[in-house]
Amino acid sequence: MDKDLDRLISFHAYSPKFTEFKNGEVRNGAEENEKFERDVFGSVTEISKFDMNDLKIAVYDNVANVTLHTDFHLQFEEDQVVVNDQMTLLFLKTENGWRIVHEHHSPLKKEEE
Repeated sequence: MDKDLDRLISFHAYSPKFTEFKNGEVRNGAEENEKFERDVFGSVTEISKFDMNDLKIAVYDNVANVTLHTDFHLQFEEDQVVVNDQMTLLFLKTENGWRIVHEHHSPLKKEEE
């Protein structure tokens, strides 16, 4: 929210082992993830909502599996984008604290009305 992209990036443990799945595309790695996050979050002009719903954290020694549903309302100039995804973040406990080693994002199915 404060546009500190370096801080956002610091939550990741980028290495050749880092992986990400998003938008039904093939797996990508650290370079692609960092570029995407810097490009997207660097372009946000306003955040009107940034909710992480149904958060569940399961810790197994030095690994934590975090699952949640996003309800993000992001403004990009004149365009508002609503991101309703199911997200998994896999964290590894390192000497620098907990760091993300894998991300998985997929659209959350909309409820039938």
